[in-house]
Amino acid sequence: MGISNFTKREKCFILFVVTLSEDNDLRKKYRLLIIIAVLLIVAGCEKNRKIAETPSDGQHLTDVPATDRPVLSPTNTPTPTNTQTPTPTPTPTVNFPELKTQYEADGERRTAELKKIEDEKNLPAVFITTEGFEDIRSREVYQNAVVDIVNCADEYRLSKEAKVRVRGNSSALDETETHIIAEPPYKIKFMEKQGVLGMHDGKKFKEWVLLRPMSYMINDALAFKLGNVLSDGKYYASDSCYVNVYVNYVFKGVYLLAEQNEAKKNRVDVDEPKEGDESVKTGYFLEINNYYWRDYQQKGQPYFMVDYAGASVTDILGEKKKFNRAGYTIHTDTYGEAQKEFISKYVNNVFKIVYEASVNNNYLKFDEKYDLVNGTEFKSPEEAISEVLDLDSVVISYLINEILGNVDRGEGSFFMAVDFSEKSRFKKLTFLAPWDFEWTATGAGYYNYFAATFTPDKYIAYGERGNPWFITLMSTDWFRRIVRDKFDGYKAADLFEKCINDILDQLKAAGSDVSRDGSGMAGNVRSKIAFLDKALHSETVDKTAP
Repeated sequence: MGISNFTKREKCFILFVVTLSEDNDLRKKYRLLIIIAVLLIVAGCEKNRKIAETPSDGQHLTDVPATDRPVLSPTNTPTPTNTQTPTPTPTPTVNFPELKTQYEADGERRTAELKKIEDEKNLPAVFITTEGFEDIRSREVYQNAVVDIVNCADEYRLSKEAKVRVRGNSSALDETETHIIAEPPYKIKFMEKQGVLGMHDGKKFKEWVLLRPMSYMINDALAFKLGNVLSDGKYYASDSCYVNVYVNYVFKGVYLLAEQNEAKKNRVDVDEPKEGDESVKTGYFLEINNYYWRDYQQKGQPYFMVDYAGASVTDILGEKKKFNRAGYTIHTDTYGEAQKEFISKYVNNVFKIVYEASVNNNYLKFDEKYDLVNGTEFKSPEEAISEVLDLDSVVISYLINEILGNVDRGEGSFFMAVDFSEKSRFKKLTFLAPWDFEWTATGAGYYNYFAATFTPDKYIAYGERGNPWFITLMSTDWFRRIVRDKFDGYKAADLFEKCINDILDQLKAAGSDVSRDGSGMAGNVRSKIAFLDKALHSETVDKTAP
């Protein structure tokens, strides 16, 4: 092996050993020792510079187009083209002593700035100080930080060490989808579990997120509120509140502080296998994820494909299309191929049960191996489907997506869970954890059905984003009756209006901190509720409505 194969550090060490062994002059040895030390430092700096200059995922994306993806069996996880199993980017070792020194030295300036914030602002403030005052620009590498939460009740004030990074996909990128925007969403990972601003009844978690409202101020907050109120807490939905965000003294804007969608006790409470446990009888937290392929390649997140029975269905407005295959990311721990193959087979078969019962009046069920067999004992589609799908959760999820006109209703950030363990809280496939309602339909989307339809021409340039579950079920009279009865109960209890007003009141309390009061979007939502109140009670569907 030639000398060119050694690193700079190794070359320096060889030179040091050889020189010392050949020269008896002590002063020369000391001088050489100093020179070698300098060379080692330079070599180390050069290595660090190269690491720092390596493009991050947020700077240069190489997402694989759909046409270039390999054709996969729904029950098989693909092998990467480089034949190596992708692994998540390692989290750097936390070196808090340096940050503590910096934080303490900056105490006087920070105290003055926090006092200014409390004197001038209405919303709570999340004040992030990073090591070296470096801006947060990576979606992969966490930066050491101290998170101060101020301008709130004394019991909620906080100053804790954490790791922070950029989060999100399109929400974090510019229009070219190649660079992180100046005010991206963030993910905070505290070193210890923390309660934050009394959210979620004060329960403590390590991970929290800061979402950046872009188009409208109320979308995500209202989706979370509806998720909690309509289900009366039965199905998990994030809590949230508006905050002002500062990173190293730079004001980033008004954000929505929310919970991390994750499989955890008091969040999505599914069982997770212990390390190395390959039993399929565990819990699964899943997401319909249009970034499934990139997340697999870059983060090692497992996924499977759902082909929706290769079915063509006529939606509630009379348009017939064949469903596109979709990637489902698995957000719970998996060990071995058996778990991935099992959950893939299960979800694909649940949809087959839904489709066959809804469209063909053919009733199927699972046997003990979760293979499909005839369900001759069932007397109705509802009876067959309710054996495998939590219909209450589907109705609530549908109403939230319909009321807010969510364009991404079937393409991304759509979560569900099922748990096969003995202590399971989700014995059937359950829709929950509403997320990412930033992209909402406008205009006609609030005066006709939307979430239960194929993508209208206005948005088809971005691909078909319809939700096959909603489209199939809402094409049936029996499911629309269930939706109507639930809707009537919520409306009679004034739950829709209470949720809307709660979010508007939060924005009103923010005063001059926010420039958008949410009234425009609130008007759209109220228009959709009025439409549903009429349409769900009509014996026919007006397919000519705008």
